[in-house]
Amino acid sequence: MYLRYFIKTFIFLIIIILTGYEYSSAGFLSDRYDDALDIFSIQVGYGLGGKVRIGPLQTGLLLDVGLGGLRGGDFLGAKDFWPSGYNTPAKVDLVGGIVGVESFGGSLKSNRRGKSFSAKQIGPISYIINPNIIPEWKEQIKKLQRVHNPWPYYFQIDLVAGVFINMRLGFNIGELFDFIIGWTTIDCCKDDLSKKVIEKINDELTQ
Repeated sequence: MYLRYFIKTFIFLIIIILTGYEYSSAGFLSDRYDDALDIFSIQVGYGLGGKVRIGPLQTGLLLDVGLGGLRGGDFLGAKDFWPSGYNTPAKVDLVGGIVGVESFGGSLKSNRRGKSFSAKQIGPISYIINPNIIPEWKEQIKKLQRVHNPWPYYFQIDLVAGVFINMRLGFNIGELFDFIIGWTTIDCCKDDLSKKVIEKINDELTQ
């Protein structure tokens, strides 16, 4: 009896989704696809050394400039190497044992979804810097359309290593939870975009 009720409920939900009912105005399935991409990181870069990060705990000796791959919930390429209007690479990771800095600037879409960040390491602890409290960063954040969303950073697991050519592999436990719970329409990471924002991003990318 309960199994039959469950099956009927499941079929009803699938029909709602496939007939175009939009839980978020960007589209329910589109948001789940983006959430699935958020879970994994596979990036190629250049530099030297290695590091391990488990949540806020980090150690290693690393110089890494990211080139391209899957990161921040989007596939990044040459067009995402330089932030618009700036002469420093968008993806830089420097770790010297107990100190380090990292910046990740993704695509326009990942910026709007709150996946880009700047972080600092002191001792074994790495933490996100809130750009909104630094006056000289405010204009840059506005120009790059970045949204400050530190929550997923503290659930990221990263392994980076290489000689001249680096490989970054990552897995995010928090983003996995967001993907699973997102099927109930709860947006833990606040990264589901409205249809209007998606259309604006697509327009800017085609200009």
